[in-house]
Amino acid sequence: MRTDDDAIPWKRMRYRERRVWVAVDADGAPLVHDGRARIRYRLDLGREYRVRAGALQPADPGGGDGEGQLPIDFGPAAAVACPVETVCLFAEGAVLGRPGNGGVGIVLRYGEREKTLAAAIGPATEASAALEAIGRGLAAIRRRDRPVRVYTGSGYAYGVLALGWTARRHAGRVRALRRLMGRFADIRVIWPTEPVGRGPTERARRLARQAAEGEQT
Repeated sequence: MRTDDDAIPWKRMRYRERRVWVAVDADGAPLVHDGRARIRYRLDLGREYRVRAGALQPADPGGGDGEGQLPIDFGPAAAVACPVETVCLFAEGAVLGRPGNGGVGIVLRYGEREKTLAAAIGPATEASAALEAIGRGLAAIRRRDRPVRVYTGSGYAYGVLALGWTARRHAGRVRALRRLMGRFADIRVIWPTEPVGRGPTERARRLARQAAEGEQT
């Protein structure tokens, strides 16, 4: 089930000489309410704190967190229709438990043609399942000279692939995905996607859940 936090990107910044995650808006600026921003010391724990926004500083003065950053598109309207002459990849992961049995669901569109893929991936986390879905979807695209748009409902996958977040737990997988994405002539990561219950993104989610459930039975 998608939560409100799935619709909020988190960006690396510094607070009192410590690297933290900060909830940001579509332009990458901290979300501020009553002069305070939301921070987390670890994304996987989900524990949040409210701190004075003026105390936040860039993560690295030299911009090191931007390594591997890709062009970014924001907004649900982008996922309404697949642009002409563009390969659209809708990739979703699902996990039964934290962690638990995982599955991936993929919908590939090019013009009037469509291809769907689903697979169980065994024990996984939500983050690893989302990355696996994107990787399998990209591997299924034969023509790398065409524009590719990757639609993901995962804020984590979006952050490490489009915003250049530093990846630690899944560092090897993220590096491999960045290398793979670098082989495409024109590729963008798009997040968030359509509202829940609509369109190819929801179909990809259903495929992922079904694959994960099949692994459990």
